[in-house]
Amino acid sequence: MIGPYLELVIIAIILGTIVWLSRRDGAANPVGTGKLLHDVSSMRQEHVAHGRRLKKLEEAAASAEDVEKLSEQFKEQQSRIETIERQVADIASTGKGTAARVREMDKRQDVIAENVAYTRAEVSSLSKQMDRMMRVITERGMS
Repeated sequence: MIGPYLELVIIAIILGTIVWLSRRDGAANPVGTGKLLHDVSSMRQEHVAHGRRLKKLEEAAASAEDVEKLSEQFKEQQSRIETIERQVADIASTGKGTAARVREMDKRQDVIAENVAYTRAEVSSLSKQMDRMMRVITERGMS
């Protein structure tokens, strides 16, 4: 008689132990689950930190539209620079042509100055001759 009751008691104890263990939220090994909880918490903190870093990188990174705008602005600046370079080349060419014309004018002015000096000497000589002739004519009279 005690046998079947003893079996029922053993079954009840086993079932009670199973229920009691399931009510403990699986804390059969408190050291192991504590370490597991600590590791999961660390992974969660790392995940949050990585999320913050990713957000900062996304905010700091240029979007494709920004890159396209910068590329267009760079092309516009490059076009302006090329236009200015052409204008500077044209001005330099004009300056060289003007310098050549100025040198030519200097040469002509030198020739004209020589001619003026020669003409002045001739006029001075002729003036002296005219003065002599006038003196001679006035001394002798017009007859």
